[in-house]
Amino acid sequence: MDKRVSIHTNRSLEHQVRVANSINDGFKRLGYKSQITENTSDDSDIHVVIGPHYAKQQNLNNRTLLLDRAFWGDPDYISLGWMQPDGGRVFAVNCPDDRPKPDLMPMKKGTRTLLLLDYGSVQTIEANEVRRHPSDAKPVEALREALSRNDIAVGGMTTALVDAAIHGLYTVALDPNSPIKGIEYYGREQWLNNLSYMNWNDTELRSGEALKHLCL
Repeated sequence: MDKRVSIHTNRSLEHQVRVANSINDGFKRLGYKSQITENTSDDSDIHVVIGPHYAKQQNLNNRTLLLDRAFWGDPDYISLGWMQPDGGRVFAVNCPDDRPKPDLMPMKKGTRTLLLLDYGSVQTIEANEVRRHPSDAKPVEALREALSRNDIAVGGMTTALVDAAIHGLYTVALDPNSPIKGIEYYGREQWLNNLSYMNWNDTELRSGEALKHLCL
């Protein structure tokens, strides 16, 4: 296969190197000419960006796979999908119920609201409780404790909204690229099936199985 793949990687970050090696193995198993590079952009056919910062802006208009933290199963899993020109990802739709995923808890009916802040963001709306991103403030308790006290969760791109939806909170996304995008349209069960097709473990990356579902 003649298609070239560049996996843009910050080699000073151990987790990026680990994930880059795994997806590089996967591409090679599928016959692609894949390389790990510290260049933030080049003329490859497919680009891979790891996380929301390194090389992302340089590849917004390329055919780019965006890898990020897992929706569940972290650190053994990661999430991946095709990047849109606005920096969001194309989410899978109408996926079957055949991948591992958490059990959904019953929906809550109260009005107590939890605001889940993204990295570096500040509070802009009223809420009964505010939880800052772990990189901004070390949590004093597990996320599930905060979710258990509240009935509604509001947030932007944070994957904590995924946990909130699974735990039965009504979720409100302030960012159109949030991972809870489509939950009201598809319903929680189908939404979770769809999300499971973007959440893959290291073995599935190395074997190329995860990549086969991306219509490369």
